[in-house]
Amino acid sequence: MKKILIKFLLSIAGGIISLIIFEIFLNITGIYDKKEIVFETNYRYKLDKRLIYSLKPDNVSEWETDEFHEEVFINSTGFRNRYNLKLGNYNETYRIFAIGDSWTFGHGLSDGFTYPELLENILNQSGCLNKEITVINAAVPGYSSDQSYRVIDEIITPYLPDAVIWNFTIGDVDDMLGPNPSLYDLDKENRLISHSGQYNWLYAQSIIHKFTPRILRKSNLYNMLVANLYSVNPDNLGKSRTESEILDYSVNKLKAQIKNWQSDKGKNTILIITRLPALADFSADQNQRYSYFFNNFVRMLKEQEIIYIDLTGQLKDDDTDPRRLFFKNDFHPNENGAKLIASILAKHLCEILPPMVNLPE
Repeated sequence: MKKILIKFLLSIAGGIISLIIFEIFLNITGIYDKKEIVFETNYRYKLDKRLIYSLKPDNVSEWETDEFHEEVFINSTGFRNRYNLKLGNYNETYRIFAIGDSWTFGHGLSDGFTYPELLENILNQSGCLNKEITVINAAVPGYSSDQSYRVIDEIITPYLPDAVIWNFTIGDVDDMLGPNPSLYDLDKENRLISHSGQYNWLYAQSIIHKFTPRILRKSNLYNMLVANLYSVNPDNLGKSRTESEILDYSVNKLKAQIKNWQSDKGKNTILIITRLPALADFSADQNQRYSYFFNNFVRMLKEQEIIYIDLTGQLKDDDTDPRRLFFKNDFHPNENGAKLIASILAKHLCEILPPMVNLPE
């Protein structure tokens, strides 16, 4: 028994020494570049069993770079809004929810300068709905279309929204083709199959990172193992589909999500789909994957008679220099971009939403 214990301890010691040697090797050679882990700075997000992660309620945070100083307030309901919401319908106000990722959230923009807040101000000043309008920013940075749909279906719906603006960007296309975990799949009849937010590599990565001592987080070896968990994700194994097959599948899944929501929880809500601009949209050598997806996506929306507003196309037709609309070292809209997005979208909404009254010149 004593010999077995000694062998066991020696094996553990040998393993630890091997790991230390490998860590030293990585440090000396520099052959491994550390990758970002989602919860590296857990100042704004919390783990969420349904959504993988979500915004921390009642939270104030700041982020400063050479280009911007971002100040963000998250209310008690988990939305980026200066006031809290109550469940149910209030006839004196018209509720519009904006959902999406960092473009909608307002990456790099402080409260008061995001497009949802600017949109609310423009609509109320126009008086085009003859009632007070509230635009709620329900976006979360980094969210995939699956996560956004779950927010619409499970979080937003109880607030009885009058309209939902679901924003898409080329970032969503990259998410579809990347290792991002899926919250939904389709069965053979193209019906939605819902998955928990817990059973995927991103949630596991965050759990491991959360409970790992800080001294170990600095290790190259630790980062190599944890940051690459997606490579052993069961969803990514045994699949060798082409880009076009993945994007076609994604369009079919979005079709099922929209039909599922509109036929049940969202049947009394106006759904508006938009394409928000990114700096790469104005590049002459834009990747063809984006055109392929949006062409098929828009065709599906027209077949389903869903309202679609292409803000990217309208900005391309505008004479404004696109470099004025985005951060110089980033691909997100700056204050100028957010103002223009809100202005163009407001004109469309005043024509779409009842009563139809044009914006003043």
